[in-house]
Order: sequence, then C-alpha cells, then structure tokens
Amino acid sequence: MTQADASGTDAKRTPATPVHSAQAHYHLRGALDPRFAAAQLENAYRAFFLETDKRHAIIAIGVYALLKASFAVVDVLVQPPAGLSRILFFRFAFVAACAATMALMVRVRRSGQYDALVLGWVLLVVVSSFYTISHRPADHFGFLVTSPIQLLLVFAFFRNRLGLQMQAGLIMVAADCFALLELRVPMATPMLVQVALSYAIAFLVGVMVSRQLKLSRRRMYEALAREREFSQAMRDLAFRDDLTEVLNRRSFLQHADAAWETLAGGAGGCVLILDIDHFKALNDRHGHDAGDQALVGFARMIQAASREEDLFGRIGGEEFALLLPAMPLAEAQRFAESIMAGCRALQVRQVEPLSVSIGIAAIRAADGNLATTMLRADRALYRAKAAGRGRSSTAEEDEMAATG
Repeated sequence: MTQADASGTDAKRTPATPVHSAQAHYHLRGALDPRFAAAQLENAYRAFFLETDKRHAIIAIGVYALLKASFAVVDVLVQPPAGLSRILFFRFAFVAACAATMALMVRVRRSGQYDALVLGWVLLVVVSSFYTISHRPADHFGFLVTSPIQLLLVFAFFRNRLGLQMQAGLIMVAADCFALLELRVPMATPMLVQVALSYAIAFLVGVMVSRQLKLSRRRMYEALAREREFSQAMRDLAFRDDLTEVLNRRSFLQHADAAWETLAGGAGGCVLILDIDHFKALNDRHGHDAGDQALVGFARMIQAASREEDLFGRIGGEEFALLLPAMPLAEAQRFAESIMAGCRALQVRQVEPLSVSIGIAAIRAADGNLATTMLRADRALYRAKAAGRGRSSTAEEDEMAATG
C-alpha cells in the first residue's frame, strides 16, 4: 500500500498541492481568450468540463438540424420545381450528417477531439448553407436572417477555445459575404450597411458573451480546485505526521490493521519497530532543530528504501513502524541491516552519525491481531537496545530464548 493510498481514496484523484503556492498556479494569460498559464491546469480544466461541453454541443447541433429541416417548407414555397428534389435531398442529407456528428460527439474522450469535431461541423454548416443559397432564386435573402443566429449559436453553445470559435465565425461570415456579393442580385448600399452591422453586432456580442462565460467557468473551476487542495491539505494534517510527512500513529495503525487481517491469512510479512538511539541526548546537545532534521532525514531514507506496497509511519517521538507485506523474516532482517547502514550514513548538520535499533516480528495468524504482532516487535526492539543499540533483533529469537 502506498502512502498516497493510505491517505484516503480522494488522494488518488487529487494530488496534494500546497495552498500557499496556488496563486501563480491559477494565473490566466490571454486578454481575449483567457487560459490558465499552467498547461497541465488548462488541460485538467477542459477535461473537467468536457462532458458538459459535449452535452451543450449535442443540444445545439440537434436544434440547428431541426431548424434546417423545418426550412424544407420554405424550399417548397420558393424553390422552382426543377431543382426542388435535389435541394431537399441535400438538406436532409445535412440533417443526417448532424445526427452522425451527434453520435460521434458522444464518443469524444479528449478536448482536442471535441475541438476538431466542432470545427468540422461548422465547415459542414457552411457548405450546406452555401449550397442552399446557390440553388435559391437570386432575389432570395432569407439567409441574412438565419446566419447571425448561427453565429451566436457557435459562440454560446460550443465551449471550445475562443480562437477556434472566432475562426468558425469568420468562415461563416466570409461564406455569406461571397454569396451576397456574387450569387444575389445587387442590394442598395444602405441595406448592405444594415446587413454588415447585423453580422458585426452578432459577431462582437458572441465574442463578448463567450469570453465572459469562459472567465466565469475558469473562476468557478479555480474555486473548486482550491477547495479540493485545501481539503487534501486538511486530510494530510489528519493522516500524516506534520514534521516528517509520513503516516501518523492513528493512520498507520488504521491501515496496518486492515492489511494485517489479509496478510495473516495468507501472504504473511513482517512488522518492524524502529527507534533512533540516544535521540533525547541529541536534542539536548544540538537543539530541537537538529533533532527535527534527523527525524526528517531518517524518514526520507526509509521511504526511499521501501517498496511501493510497504506501509511506514511515525508512531512516537523518535519511534517509527514499518509493515512489510509478503516479506519473509530473513529478508526483513537483511532489510533492517540496510536501514541501519543507511542511518549511519545520514548527514545531519553538526550531529554525529545516527544509529537505530530495530525490532522485527513475523506476521502470524496465531497473534490474533496487529497489536500482538507489534507488541512482539516492540519486545524485540528492547532486546536490541539492551544488547547495545544500533542493531536488530527478532521476536522469534526472543521466543526461542524463552523456550530454550
């Protein structure tokens, strides 16, 4: 079991980040198209809202497809009979393409796929609209009413990057400008100005609304992320030792007890109780800062040497406990020797080399619970201290001596 696992299931989903370092982490860049400066945070933000964005896009595409299908009535009223069947076929082919796009949108798993699909659908809209316009009578200007609505639809419902929304909007405007100037009968200048203003207003309103929505969502995400970070920090305080950042006594015992039940019935393992020798004297001679450095260095050394599945915690002032799942006693003794060697090699400011005494007990079903196994390891620890410190002893040695 890893240390993160032992801190609770939420720790797997949200890594602990110090709250005091978050200000720069959440900085936004880009005046027009605001994004988090940290790429990892931006990607997490988009992933967080991806399902919502997909849902909005599916609704927008569906509504637009229904509107497009309803304009078949206009086709019947204004289209010459010769080309009616062809334009109706193309219109309903577009509706079918919209349905296919909606089906693909359901399968989207990454924001990049979402962006590409939305832009592809916009191009499909442009091609469809251009085809319809080109096959309408030259004096028909109905698209001038619907196109600004399309623009607003793109900005309001497709929550991808504003730059992509603007590209899609400009493609729509360019296609309509070409249709208006090349495929329609000439319009009076005042009417052209009104049309240009309606497009410009729709575009600018869309940009402003989209930007405000993006800012609001990012601020909401920032608040949620900060809350998660704060909650994780509080969980760490509850489950971890404040100085060494390993599991505290309560957390170690809670998770070790659950692991013991499994190990005693099958894979076995060992429990080690570790005590830094002469720690009180070290504090008295060199001060508490040096003592704290020794504890932190010792804890980090153990963490670096431990396996991912091992469980390590501080259970007293200078006393630590280590649960080694599925590790035979002989291997646990060798591991204890390596810990003692690592302890002697620790460099702590103005402090003589450290030593540690270790008591080892194999996990066995006959103990009945973790407390008994730890008691056996604790007795072995006292035997190691009585024998001169800086060494390890096993509960099995004690038990053999008692019976021998």
